[in-house]
Amino acid sequence: MPDARSLLAQALAEAQSSLEAVDTAALDAAAGVIASSPRCFVTGQGRSGLVSRMFAMRLAQLGRPAHAVGESTTPGVAADDLLVVCSGSGETHTTCYQAQRARDRGAIVLAATARADSSLAALANHVVRIPTAESEQLGASRYEHVLLIVLDTLAARVAVALDIAAEEIWRRHANLE
Repeated sequence: MPDARSLLAQALAEAQSSLEAVDTAALDAAAGVIASSPRCFVTGQGRSGLVSRMFAMRLAQLGRPAHAVGESTTPGVAADDLLVVCSGSGETHTTCYQAQRARDRGAIVLAATARADSSLAALANHVVRIPTAESEQLGASRYEHVLLIVLDTLAARVAVALDIAAEEIWRRHANLE
């Protein structure tokens, strides 16, 4: 049985390998789309959904109107809004359905998926591919780990695009905890 240090090293090595293969031009294009969108919605199922909600929080801290699909305060999507959809396989039925519904309403769809040839990628206006391979981690967590880092990097690129100072972000940070 591997010890904790070797499991940490394994997770780090998998993430580093995937992150080195991320298309940074796609990230910069996605940052531009987010920066120019009137409202941002995020969705995903399971662990992808948990990471997507973290991204919604980060966008709100940047001052972007951001909503997690399925929350009780989430409004309806409208034309020119942005839906950021996260799915490793790109085939999750609920996620693909949400992407199609957003497109039907004139929203822009940005997919973060491991599979550029997936149904979700075909529905998307923009795709950020999260490069992954087989994962040796418990629950094959490589996609979610890399997704979190990629989305935080994307948020940092949005902050640069909109010239948002760190002090401004901290003023919007949760303060009731």
